[in-house]
This record gives sequence, structure tokens and C-alpha cells, in this order.
Amino acid sequence: MQSWREVEALLAQWECWSPNSALESAVTLAAELGKQQANLLVLTDHRPPEEKITSPRLEWLAFGAPLDNVAIINASRTAYGDQDRCLLEVANFSAAARTARLAVQAGTNAPQVSLLSLGAQESQRVVFNIASATPALRASLEPDALPEDNEIQLLPPIRQRVRVAVALADESAAALANRTLDATGLRAAISENPELVIRETDTVVNSNSWSLCWRAASATNAYTGPFVVDNSHPLAGGLALEGVIWAGANLTNAPGEVPVILAGNVPLLSVREDVAGRRHLNLNFNPDLSTVQNTPDWPVLFWNILSWRVAELPGLKESNARLGTEVILKTTGETVTVTQPDGVKTVFTKTGGELALDTPMPGVYAVTAGATTNRFSVNLLAADKSDLSACTSGQWGRWSEDTERRLEETSAVWVFGLLALGLLAAHLYFVTLAKGGAQ
Repeated sequence: MQSWREVEALLAQWECWSPNSALESAVTLAAELGKQQANLLVLTDHRPPEEKITSPRLEWLAFGAPLDNVAIINASRTAYGDQDRCLLEVANFSAAARTARLAVQAGTNAPQVSLLSLGAQESQRVVFNIASATPALRASLEPDALPEDNEIQLLPPIRQRVRVAVALADESAAALANRTLDATGLRAAISENPELVIRETDTVVNSNSWSLCWRAASATNAYTGPFVVDNSHPLAGGLALEGVIWAGANLTNAPGEVPVILAGNVPLLSVREDVAGRRHLNLNFNPDLSTVQNTPDWPVLFWNILSWRVAELPGLKESNARLGTEVILKTTGETVTVTQPDGVKTVFTKTGGELALDTPMPGVYAVTAGATTNRFSVNLLAADKSDLSACTSGQWGRWSEDTERRLEETSAVWVFGLLALGLLAAHLYFVTLAKGGAQ
């Protein structure tokens, strides 16, 4: 920077949308980069952590005011059966009671207005259901001191389903599997090009399919526990296996398989991954001699299986996010283009696995991968930033005008460096003359 005009030009383009800050750390870093010789100017809306600033190179200017503000500080929209459940939380960051006018519009329907009576520093939650087909939910408050936290937009939650093909020869086992899969709510209505195949072998059906090999033959040993469960595994969440009978064959772990549920050293559920990244689950289970299928553990297990498969499917993992968080996109190697709310595009040509997308501003983002385009919404939901009650104006510290002190503190190493270079040049000059004379 050579002039204040350059600084003003940059400040005119700058917008702060970050929901978090580390001002004290930034000041420390700036002082280190300036080698304790640069003047530091802090522009903010609150007083410094310490009222007295002792550094002669730090000037702290605050331009805030303790204004009353009502804000939407929390918002979510989740799948709830055939509907979507919505939650909105409104807070009153004021020293007195306020009445907030909350307008909610679902799709093209007329806005529904609710009046919320909020005490000083009080927040209230509003929970309601809307049709899952509603394209977007918008909520807004009346304009006040901080308009950025008065509006949110929630897109429909992502309802990914798994295409499952049940190819078990045992009709009773096939019927049990189908009933359980349907009860999870995560099974797709179609089974063509399956993403999970359940059969007596782990034969690969296509490049996209996982397999669940269900071995019931010769599974005649009844185990009553205690069972060893790897609770850190995605398949084990919520499993209790208390007081159950699990009938299985007396097997040993195959090479490359990771046991998830064990009866002693007998694997009852294990997983392996092939070179293509597909998972192959092995279920050592005979329902005719077991009681597991009559307990909540059975549907929980199948929900875990489908939930894990959903998590590994390509696409966005969420459709609504808070400002400043990362949105995860599962990719298949295709070029990905992300369009921000302001129209700025970012292209990722090399993708594979997971891609963490930044959310630098609120609004609706578009993500295009191949021929598919999906959207997600980012909302400003930051209670600590919406609370303006501690804002103030004032000045703390002042730059020192002592120029002599500046010169004394300024390093003189460069002077000695120049002298050394001059002496070296003179030495080389005389050496060259001496050689010429010798010739």
C-alpha cells in the first residue's frame, strides 16, 4: 500500500461474512509480521480485551453502538416421514421485551405470520411440518438494526434412497429381509442397477453395487453373548444385543475382513473392501434358531447398512448449511462447477472421493457435476454476531509520533551489509588490477 486512496479502494470491495473471528490472534500475527515496527490499526465495533493499550504501535478504534436486535439464530428442515419438519429459533437481543413478527412462506403459498412475544434476551423455537414437495421455505422478520440475520431460506432435505436387490434362495429369509428393508425408509422403490445386493454369495453384480452375503446354511451354533461389538463402526450404531440369541456357523475371519460383531472369536458380521472401493458385508446368521430379528436390534442393523450405503453415494450430503461451514460433496471423478449466490464460479477439474465446499456468503449455491445440478442454501445463523448489546464506540491507544525512536529501533543491519558489499567490490577491483599488472 502506497497511499490511503489504495486502502480506501480495497475497503470498498471488502465484505465481512465470516461468522467467526479471532481479532486478538490477528493483531498478534500482524505484530510478528511487522517485526514490532509496523503501526497497527484495528477497526471494530467493540472495546479491546484490555482497556489500557500499552503498545505505542497499536491504535484501536471502535465504531459500534449497543442496538436492540431480533434475529433468527437457528433454522433446520429435516425429513420426517412423508413430510418435512422445520425448526426456527428467534432471539431477542434487547434489554426489554419485544414482539417479533415472523412471516413464513412455504413455496408459492401466501406467507403465514406469527407474533412472538419475547422477553429481554429470550429466544423461542417454532416447530411445524410442511409438505416434502415444497421447493423452498422462506422465513423473515421485520427490518431492524441488523437486516442480514432477519431472513433465511431452507431447501428440501436430501432424501437419498438405496436401490436394493434381494436374491436369497430361502423364501422366508428373503421375506424377512424385504420387510426389514421397507421399514427403514431408506430403500428405493426400484431395484434396477442395484447399489446393494443381498444373496448367499458376495458375487459382484455391477461396478456400483455393494453386497451383503447372508450365510444361514450350517449356522447352527447358538450364541447368547456377551457379544463383542465395534461401536466405532457405522454398522454398529445403536446396537445393544442384550439377552438375544444369535445362531451362526463356527467360522474364522477371512483375510482382509474386518469384524464388526463377534461371539468370542467367531465373526457374526464382518466387512471387507475390494480394490474398487466396494464394501462386502458377511452376515453369519440363521433366523430359524435366533431371536435377534424379534428385537429392535434387527431393524437398527439394516438401517445402519442402508445409511452407510447412502453416505457413500455420490452427491451432496446436505441441502442447508450455516455460513462458514463446509458442505460435503461425494464425487465420481467428474468435473465439478460451483456457482456462488453472487454468480462467481469455481471449477474443480480433478475430483475424487469427497470435496469440501466453502460457504463464504449466504444464499443459494448451485453445484454441477456432469449433467446433474443440485443446490444448497447457506444461512447466516450466528447468535453471538447478532447480539449487538456489547457494541460500543471509542478509541484506545495511539500511534507514537517519535521519529527518533523509530530510527533507533530500526535495524541497522542493512547498513553494515552495504559496507561489506562495498569493501568486497573494492577488494575484487584491486585484485583484478594486480593480476593485470602481473601479466
